[in-house]
Amino acid sequence: MKKIVKRIVTIISLFFLVFCANSFASKSKFNPVLNIVPSTTSVSLPAQGSATVNYTITNNANSVVNALTITPGYNMPASLLTASVSSNGCTGTLNRGSSCNFQVTLQGTGSSGSTTLMPKLCLFGGSLCSVPTAPNRTAVNVSDIPVITGLSPTTGSTAGGTTVVITAKDLLNVTSVTFAGSSATIVSSTSTTVTVTTPAHAAGLVDVVVTNQYGSGTSANAFTYGPPPTITTLSPPTGSTAGGTSVTINGTNFSDATSVTFGGTAATMGTNTATAVTATTSAHAAGTVDVTVTTPYGTATLSNSYTYLPSSLGAQCWGGNFQGQLGDGSTTSTNKPTTAVSVVTSGITTITGSFDYTCAVVNTGAKCWGYNGLGELGDGTNTNSLTPVDVYGLTSGVIDITAGGQGQTCALLSGGNMKCWGFNTVGQLGNGTTTNSNVPVSVVGLSSNVIAITEGDFYTCALLNTGTIQCWGANESGQLGNGTTTNSLAPVTVSGLSGVIAISGGSAHVCALLNTGAVKCWGLNTSGQLGNGTTTTSTTPVDVSGLSSGVSAVTAGDFHTCALMNTGGEKCWGNNFHGQLGNGTTAINSSVPIDVSGLSSGVRSIVNGNGSSCALLTSGVMKCWGYNAYGQLGVGTNNNTNTPTSIITTGLLGPILAIFNHNQPGVSNCVIYGSP
Repeated sequence: MKKIVKRIVTIISLFFLVFCANSFASKSKFNPVLNIVPSTTSVSLPAQGSATVNYTITNNANSVVNALTITPGYNMPASLLTASVSSNGCTGTLNRGSSCNFQVTLQGTGSSGSTTLMPKLCLFGGSLCSVPTAPNRTAVNVSDIPVITGLSPTTGSTAGGTTVVITAKDLLNVTSVTFAGSSATIVSSTSTTVTVTTPAHAAGLVDVVVTNQYGSGTSANAFTYGPPPTITTLSPPTGSTAGGTSVTINGTNFSDATSVTFGGTAATMGTNTATAVTATTSAHAAGTVDVTVTTPYGTATLSNSYTYLPSSLGAQCWGGNFQGQLGDGSTTSTNKPTTAVSVVTSGITTITGSFDYTCAVVNTGAKCWGYNGLGELGDGTNTNSLTPVDVYGLTSGVIDITAGGQGQTCALLSGGNMKCWGFNTVGQLGNGTTTNSNVPVSVVGLSSNVIAITEGDFYTCALLNTGTIQCWGANESGQLGNGTTTNSLAPVTVSGLSGVIAISGGSAHVCALLNTGAVKCWGLNTSGQLGNGTTTTSTTPVDVSGLSSGVSAVTAGDFHTCALMNTGGEKCWGNNFHGQLGNGTTAINSSVPIDVSGLSSGVRSIVNGNGSSCALLTSGVMKCWGYNAYGQLGVGTNNNTNTPTSIITTGLLGPILAIFNHNQPGVSNCVIYGSP
């Protein structure tokens, strides 16, 4: 019995040494028999963040150790931190000389401060306990370092400027926010959110870092930069107020498009690619509206680019009518709006014309009327017509139509291809021949990708969805823009142009509007119509002086050009023999853009013709000026005017929705009107 008692006393003494040796090693003559060693002796964490510390226990006693319990947050203030054993490999028997591991996770409670981490190890329900010796205790520093929990949105433009709201813990005293190391602009900050504007950066995933006086918090791969969208053109640019029109929007970076709006009203999205997105319009009041495409990487808006037309509308023309080009069934000229174009009572979306004939798109089909001696009407005959006739084979699928100054006509079709007909003496039809045709023929090499067309005297140009231009036909003044003066029976590329969104041709010069808002022109320049401050003809595009940005539309007359500014003002340059520049003078040309009198704002659309100019104001008023020998200005007289003058409205059959000027040497004007 005495031996048993003695053995029990010995065992108890041994356990006492094991569990208390570390606590009192500094006072004991024995070396520690249980080593408790942390992975680090210092750790920092945000006030609402977390951190972990790993521990290794080595049994240096002469006996086994088991049934350990761990109190991870011994003697730590609960108001500062909570501690838990997140991993425990010390639950079994620990043999002499063996080691085991456990992990402690610390969680901040929102306060900042300092403390010491020293887990307490106990046996026998806590009667025998130990904590690490002083060298093996971990200093803990809790600070208000930001902890990012979310971003909205998580994508934005490579150009920067995206407003991002960052949610986080401990955002007091934020000093900086960076995206991939580049500083963002801090707009506002609270204890839980900071609103910033992103800096520019190349496409890709980037880290976001928020810094305050205590340190930095990082959210890895949290924000994606991508290229913003751009809109170049729409096809068609008009549709019914009832909605339901399928519109193809051309541009760039549309692959991830999320929405399309017309005048702020959401459209139904169809298919989309990187360069085109289709959308079906919703109902909207009549008028011209902005079109906006949104992607995860930004928003693109083409201002005043789509016109809602009432379902019931028609067309009126006035001016010279010696071949029946006004379409009213007579050959009587008129100097003001009077009667409507016969037969066309609805569905008309665009009108074009030349000296003695007119064409229009009606219910997506092409119709023409007037002189037809060279096959200009495209109906398979050479017989004149005082009223509209169908163009052969083009009763549907027509988006736009344009007439040249010398008897050629072209139509842009819904497939992105085009067909031309009429006079072809120098290859202006683009079919590789010089043979006239009284029915539409295909243009060589342009079976797709065409988004806009224009014509002048004996030449034609097409704008492609690549932002480039191809021209063909006469080139004696370099109007084909390819650096030569050699005619071409098939399309050639205009030199040095990209990013083009609109084109307009004069008698022998062409101008292009770029997506930067700049204008470039080329060809004949004897009157300064290229706008570059000289009268030197150019076979390649030149910059228009003072118009490197800020232009929303451009239109070329026979020997003059005008531009509509983003401000709603109008500028013109070139020939001014008839006062067509609209600045109150006559016969004083200008080789640089000058302001049109009284039109510094409020202009919605512009057209130029043979020595004349017209503008439709946002108020619905139409003003014209310049050459008026045939009454084409519509002001009730046949006298020229060198300042914008309102047309006579008493004969209008409805509000003006769109205006059209017959190309050089045309002497008529037309409007599309809506229901009164």
